Amino acid sequence: MASLNTQPGSSSAKQHQVLVMCAMNHGFTVHDVRHLVGGSIRKLSAQACSDWIRKFSGKELPNKPGEAPRTRPRAREGIVRMVTPELIDQIERLGISYFDGSEEAYRAWLRKYHGIDHPRMLGTAHKAAQIATALKQMHTRRARTHAAIPTKEAVL
Repeated sequence: MASLNTQPGSSSAKQHQVLVMCAMNHGFTVHDVRHLVGGSIRKLSAQACSDWIRKFSGKELPNKPGEAPRTRPRAREGIVRMVTPELIDQIERLGISYFDGSEEAYRAWLRKYHGIDHPRMLGTAHKAAQIATALKQMHTRRARTHAAIPTKEAVL
């Protein structure tokens, strides 16, 4: 695991919240925490903030600030994770629903932007996750666009 940032002020707002919450669970106030850390909580480095959280809670933060939660440990360098059947199913559902049930349009999109004909042809979980994320973002953009367009009934 990469080490946390040691630059002053590199801690995140979420770390600040967790630190104060852990301290309050032990009967401390926000002012007590400021006194303990020697000033403003915001000026703490990410590493120092994580250390204080560990002192109060006895646990490490589950993930670094700004990093998505992980359901399984990160693979060691040189190890490649293969695509799971669940991820392939998710990609299929997202793709076909985005293209309104048209499997041909979905397959054409896969060929054009990812160079494959079917998600089963994906070699790594990393590439599959990128495709799933792209499809989710496409759904989100479509939802925003359609929500912004007034219907004929709404205009009348």
